[in-house]
Amino acid sequence: MFAAVLFDLDGLLVDTERLGIEVSNEVLATFGVTVSDDLLTSMIGHDEVESLRRLQAATGPDFDIQAYEAARQSAVRARMEQGIPLKTGARDLLEHLFTIDMPRAIGTNSRTEAGLRKLRQSGLGDLIHVVVGFDAVTAAKPAPDDFVAAARQIGVNPKNCVAFEDSEAGAKAARAAGAYVVQIPDILPTQGQNADLVAKSLLDGARKVGLL
Repeated sequence: MFAAVLFDLDGLLVDTERLGIEVSNEVLATFGVTVSDDLLTSMIGHDEVESLRRLQAATGPDFDIQAYEAARQSAVRARMEQGIPLKTGARDLLEHLFTIDMPRAIGTNSRTEAGLRKLRQSGLGDLIHVVVGFDAVTAAKPAPDDFVAAARQIGVNPKNCVAFEDSEAGAKAARAAGAYVVQIPDILPTQGQNADLVAKSLLDGARKVGLL
């Protein structure tokens, strides 16, 4: 049996990846810029520093990346204030883990405060209290730092944890942390090269590892 459960956030518990791509396209249009969906989906699982590096490489040095990012973040916050949809099974699984007193924490490539805000806005704020964002550690995913720090904050060794992830960068990070990795693809498909188990949904993965 696992000692604790580690989670990613975006694209796993909250359905924010599609929202993020939609908002990014809308904001880019206000700057007179169009990029491919392939570029935007390639940013999934990466922190904002790496995502902006990729966008700058595609748009060129004359594109005001900082002005764009400020506008994008403002637009994302406004959209999320209307409510954030959950991924299927997210509340059911978290409530079950709460009921059985299974420690749970989030390691995310969002900033820590942004992660906490998303939990509040999605109605999951009372079910997970430990959130470690990329800004709280030395290196973002695919480095294992945020999962290692999240496990430490709930008093467990990550090697005794099961980690749920959707992205390749996240699955690689969880594996490097030593956790048993359950990957549930969101927008991007996976071959599962960084996962111990690929599942169709959170509840499917939880059942297969004995959490349900």
